[in-house]
Amino acid sequence: MRSVVVQAPDGSTWQVFRRRVAWRPWLPRRVSKMLFLPDAGDNIIGLLALVLSLICVVLVSPVLLWYWAWWLCSLAATPFVASARKNGSQPTPVVARPRSDARREYLGHAPGFAAAENLVLQVAHEIRTSGHPHSLQAAGLG
Repeated sequence: MRSVVVQAPDGSTWQVFRRRVAWRPWLPRRVSKMLFLPDAGDNIIGLLALVLSLICVVLVSPVLLWYWAWWLCSLAATPFVASARKNGSQPTPVVARPRSDARREYLGHAPGFAAAENLVLQVAHEIRTSGHPHSLQAAGLG
């Protein structure tokens, strides 16, 4: 089972799944907002905004390199962590999040893959009936 999509009583759609990567790197919201360059247009204000945005990108590039390196480390560690999770020596994360706000997550842990699949089904039932994953704890991503 990859993931379960559930509709809450209030009409919101949730996704419940077992996390497969070793961890999920994330960028702070300020940094991710700074990466969108504005259109320079034909006026001096647009040109100044573009130059200022490029300066911000240059200043943020070390953070981006760190972020990409963090993702590469996460992907390299995933087979080893998956093996440890499968035999039960490491807990398997279970995540639920509303599709309307991917940065709002609820996180829980289960001992092994089979227990994680059961927890996914339990949380999906909780969301279907009450609209909230009671078995998981809120874990915001910044």
